[in-house]
Amino acid sequence: MSAFSFFVKLPFSKSILHKMSELARGKCLAFFTLHRVLEDTQEDLAHPHFLNRTAITLKQAQTFLTRMHRRLPFISLENSLDYLMGRRSLNQSSAVLLIEVPYIKTIRLLKPLLEEQKIPVTLVLATESLNDGRMPWMDEIIYRIGNAEQSELTLSFIDRSLSLNNVRERMAAANLLVEHISHAKKETLKTRLKQLREAVPEVAVHPASERICTVEQIEKLSLNPLFSFASGGKYRLPFYDISLEDAQTEIVGGMTELSGMVHRSLVPVYFYPLGSDKRRKQDIVRLMMDSGLKAAVSRDIGVCRPGDNMFRLHSLPLAQSSDSFTQFEMQGLSDAIDDFLLVTMAKDREL
Repeated sequence: MSAFSFFVKLPFSKSILHKMSELARGKCLAFFTLHRVLEDTQEDLAHPHFLNRTAITLKQAQTFLTRMHRRLPFISLENSLDYLMGRRSLNQSSAVLLIEVPYIKTIRLLKPLLEEQKIPVTLVLATESLNDGRMPWMDEIIYRIGNAEQSELTLSFIDRSLSLNNVRERMAAANLLVEHISHAKKETLKTRLKQLREAVPEVAVHPASERICTVEQIEKLSLNPLFSFASGGKYRLPFYDISLEDAQTEIVGGMTELSGMVHRSLVPVYFYPLGSDKRRKQDIVRLMMDSGLKAAVSRDIGVCRPGDNMFRLHSLPLAQSSDSFTQFEMQGLSDAIDDFLLVTMAKDREL
């Protein structure tokens, strides 16, 4: 093992390396994204979203937020735009918290913690979910497959039967379906979701604990100074192979609808769905700008600094499968070391 490899394994090393990064590259903003929070009960520990690692428990959320809050101040999404656009000087690295889906249960569980620690939060809103109260399509797939009564599932658009005999097989099947359907165009996506609902009808009506906040509940939350809102589009359509027409409906139409629904605390920021189509990247950014959006947060892992592309801001997920605190401390490690050494050598030459 090299000396550097040994050093990185030491408990304090990541903090030191992060400080090196700040010295070389400047202060940063970390956009932490949280998909869903569940209770620390046996029932919720067996929930498909927890088993699929897209949700965390309240205890896990509390541990992370408390730990990070000691390390970094949390600021509002609106204030973060001022720093990234250079309207204000970023003198201290800071964090921004975004909740990807406004489940009623997530808000009920997290709100007391956020208020106690005075952590501002932005809820990502998709207008279709606000209208019908249903979870996003990818969450629905995981939820349906996780609660399916059959031991095998056959669908016309999948070239083989999917075994559902145990948790591992169910989650593998759910992930395969999400991946497969996310590459479909809008109408095909809707058709395949309809086929899935017909094939797994036993969870046709989701219980109250699985519902999304209503417009009235969002309006009530908007009176709380800690809460703000960003756009998640209309249907949360994936961007892998989206047409410009569908992208316009999703981005521009979604923002227009959302502006009519939410009258306070709406920040002109878009949260990217699954996928990215490089062929239409510039066209999609143009649509965002035309709709009045000032920035967009992507799912690319990383932190942000003033001068970064405002429509491709990086984020760090709060999930079971990742240690976001460590990810934050290790961001830009190799670049930071290179920059730090270059700066040091330049100063040595001056001496």
